[in-house]
Amino acid sequence: MLNKSKIDQMDLCLKSQAGSTRKSNRNRIPRDPQWWFRQMRNVVNMAIEWQPTPPTQPKQAQFALSINR
Repeated sequence: MLNKSKIDQMDLCLKSQAGSTRKSNRNRIPRDPQWWFRQMRNVVNMAIEWQPTPPTQPKQAQFALSINR
């Protein structure tokens, strides 16, 4: 499809998809709060246990100060 500047572009139509996506998402996700908490518990239970990184040695930063008045 060519736009007003006659540059070839891909056409993206969102009008027909917007309404159907909202309806399907509303029907698919329950509004029950307990459902949400069950999902979050499942996520936490399936999470990988990360080991903390060893502490690094402190570095002293030195900044050059310029006094220009």
